[in-house]
Amino acid sequence: MEKTIETIALHGGILCLDFVNTVYAWIPERKGEFLYGFDDLVRFAKRHTIISEEEQPLVLEREKGRQAIYDKAVVLRDLIYELFSQYITERKVSESVLGKFNHFLTEARTHLRLEYTETGFQQILAVQNKENEKILWTIILSVADTLISDKLSRIKRCGSCGWLFLDTSKNSSRRWCDMQVCGSQIKAKNYYHRMKDKQM
Repeated sequence: MEKTIETIALHGGILCLDFVNTVYAWIPERKGEFLYGFDDLVRFAKRHTIISEEEQPLVLEREKGRQAIYDKAVVLRDLIYELFSQYITERKVSESVLGKFNHFLTEARTHLRLEYTETGFQQILAVQNKENEKILWTIILSVADTLISDKLSRIKRCGSCGWLFLDTSKNSSRRWCDMQVCGSQIKAKNYYHRMKDKQM
């Protein structure tokens, strides 16, 4: 069965990582796309309950700004990947990358509001007539929350496809986004090379 934005595995473990993983792989020779346009962005958002069942048709019907939001989403995805990749590799992030992300973050945070409910105060995004923008704002806030959480040290990059994931294993030894797919591929490749070396 062909994979789509509605069927790809969600191995990231965090919203912003699942968003980054909407490419087939981050390896240049294997890089493919699951986020083909604005409609796919909306489907991703519904899958992650960023927008509700009721909001989905309203967002899809809204023509204004669709292409601009999709283009912005692709730029944001690349930036988030670069940000986390730098941290994974160097345990720091360049001022240039952080500055670009802060530009997105400033915009998202201008729409944050406090609301009081039966369970107490909570932050919400004020998105009246801007439900399509809400998708990116929610992803941006997910990145910011992750960067200042204890989850940051457990974010890893798959040794096979380059997807990002939260390592929740007890001894933090997970190396692949999916043991059954990427893990098996690496093991098969290593086995092939071992057998080839023995024959030489």
